[in-house]
Amino acid sequence: GTVFPQTPKSPQRCGDTGRGGRPVSWTEIGWYTHVGIPKQAIYTAQMFLLNEVNGKMADRIQIFDATDDDRLPRETFGLINSSIDYEPFMARPAFLAMTNFADIMTDAEYVETISYDAMQNLYRFKLADGKDALVFWTQDANNQIALDLGVSEVSVCDLYGNRETQSGIDGKYQFDATIYPQYVIGDFSKLEISEKLFDVSKDAFNVVNHDKADFEIDNKTDKTVEVSATTSKNIMPITSFTMQKEAKTVLIEAEDIENARKKDTVGGSGIITASVIKEYVNSDAESIDLRIFDGEKLFYKKRMNITCVPSISVEHYIAHDIGDRWQYIIETTNNTYDTPLAGNVSIEAPASFAKYISSWNTGTVAAGAKVKTKI
Repeated sequence: GTVFPQTPKSPQRCGDTGRGGRPVSWTEIGWYTHVGIPKQAIYTAQMFLLNEVNGKMADRIQIFDATDDDRLPRETFGLINSSIDYEPFMARPAFLAMTNFADIMTDAEYVETISYDAMQNLYRFKLADGKDALVFWTQDANNQIALDLGVSEVSVCDLYGNRETQSGIDGKYQFDATIYPQYVIGDFSKLEISEKLFDVSKDAFNVVNHDKADFEIDNKTDKTVEVSATTSKNIMPITSFTMQKEAKTVLIEAEDIENARKKDTVGGSGIITASVIKEYVNSDAESIDLRIFDGEKLFYKKRMNITCVPSISVEHYIAHDIGDRWQYIIETTNNTYDTPLAGNVSIEAPASFAKYISSWNTGTVAAGAKVKTKI
C-alpha cells in the first residue's frame, strides 16, 4: 500500500542531489508460506505485474529469498524448499509463477488499463512477439469477464504456465476471473466489453457427506453446446449433456467425501444433536471442473470448489439486549439439500449459563434455512 506511492519520488530526489539516472531497486521483497503456499505465488506475481502496469517504477526487484535458511527459527520465505523440508529444494508454486511471468512478460510493453467494472481491472500489454495480452485477477470473489476480441481463438495461460486454446462465439469470449492471475494471449482485432455468453449460478458450494447439491447453467447464446462436469475424488461424476439456448439445473450427489467421517443423517427426516462447544473441521475442498464446448472447440471453463460440511452448523454468541440484560443467541443452519431436521442444541459453555439452561430445542429447520434462537 505504501511502496507504489513512494517509489516515483526516489528518482526525483536522486536528481535533486545530482545523483539522477540511477536505477531503482526493490530488495528483500517476498512473502513467507504462512500466508499460504498458493498465495505466496499469487502475491509475488501480482507485484511484478503491477510494477509493469505502473511504468516499471523498480528497475530491479530482488525476491527474498531463493530458499529458506535451514536454521531455526524458520521464516519460510523462498521460491524453493530448504534443505530440511520434507521435499528438499523442490520448486514452490511461486517459482513456477515467476518462470511463467518471465516467459510471457520479458520485453512486454504496457498499453492500458481497462476498467471492467467497479471491482475489476484488465491490464493490456503488447508482447515481444507482437501479440496482445490481457492480464487480470480478482481480489476476493470470482468474476465473469465477457469480452468481444474479434478473433476466432485465443490462448489462455494460468499462473503456472498451463496453456489451453479457447474459442470465441462470433469473436466473443467469457473468462472466469479468480484470485489467480491469468493471461489471455492473441491477435485482438478489438477489445470491447460484451454480454455474457453463459451464466453459472455458483462459484462454490457446500455439500453434506452422502447428500446432494445443485447449480444452474444458462446458455445465453444461440449456439448448441456440450457441457461436461468432472469431479475430483469422491464426488459422483456427472455425464455430459447438450444445451441449446436454455437454463438447466445440474444435480450432483456426494459419495463418501471423507472416509473417516461418520455418515450424516440425510435422505429422510432426521434428528441431529449438536454441541455448540465442539468444533467441526471441514475437509479439503473438492472441485467440479465445468467445460462448455463444441467438439474440439472450448468456449468456457470454470472450477467450482466444494466443501464438505456437517448436516447442521451451530454458531453461538452473546449480544447486548437492553440495560443490563444480555441475550444468548444460537444460529442453527440446516446444510442438507432437501431434508428438514429438528433437534436439541446442547449448551455446555459458558458454564454459568449452562447450569440454568443445558439444552434448547430448535424446532424444525427447513433444508438450507437458518434459524436464530434468542435466549
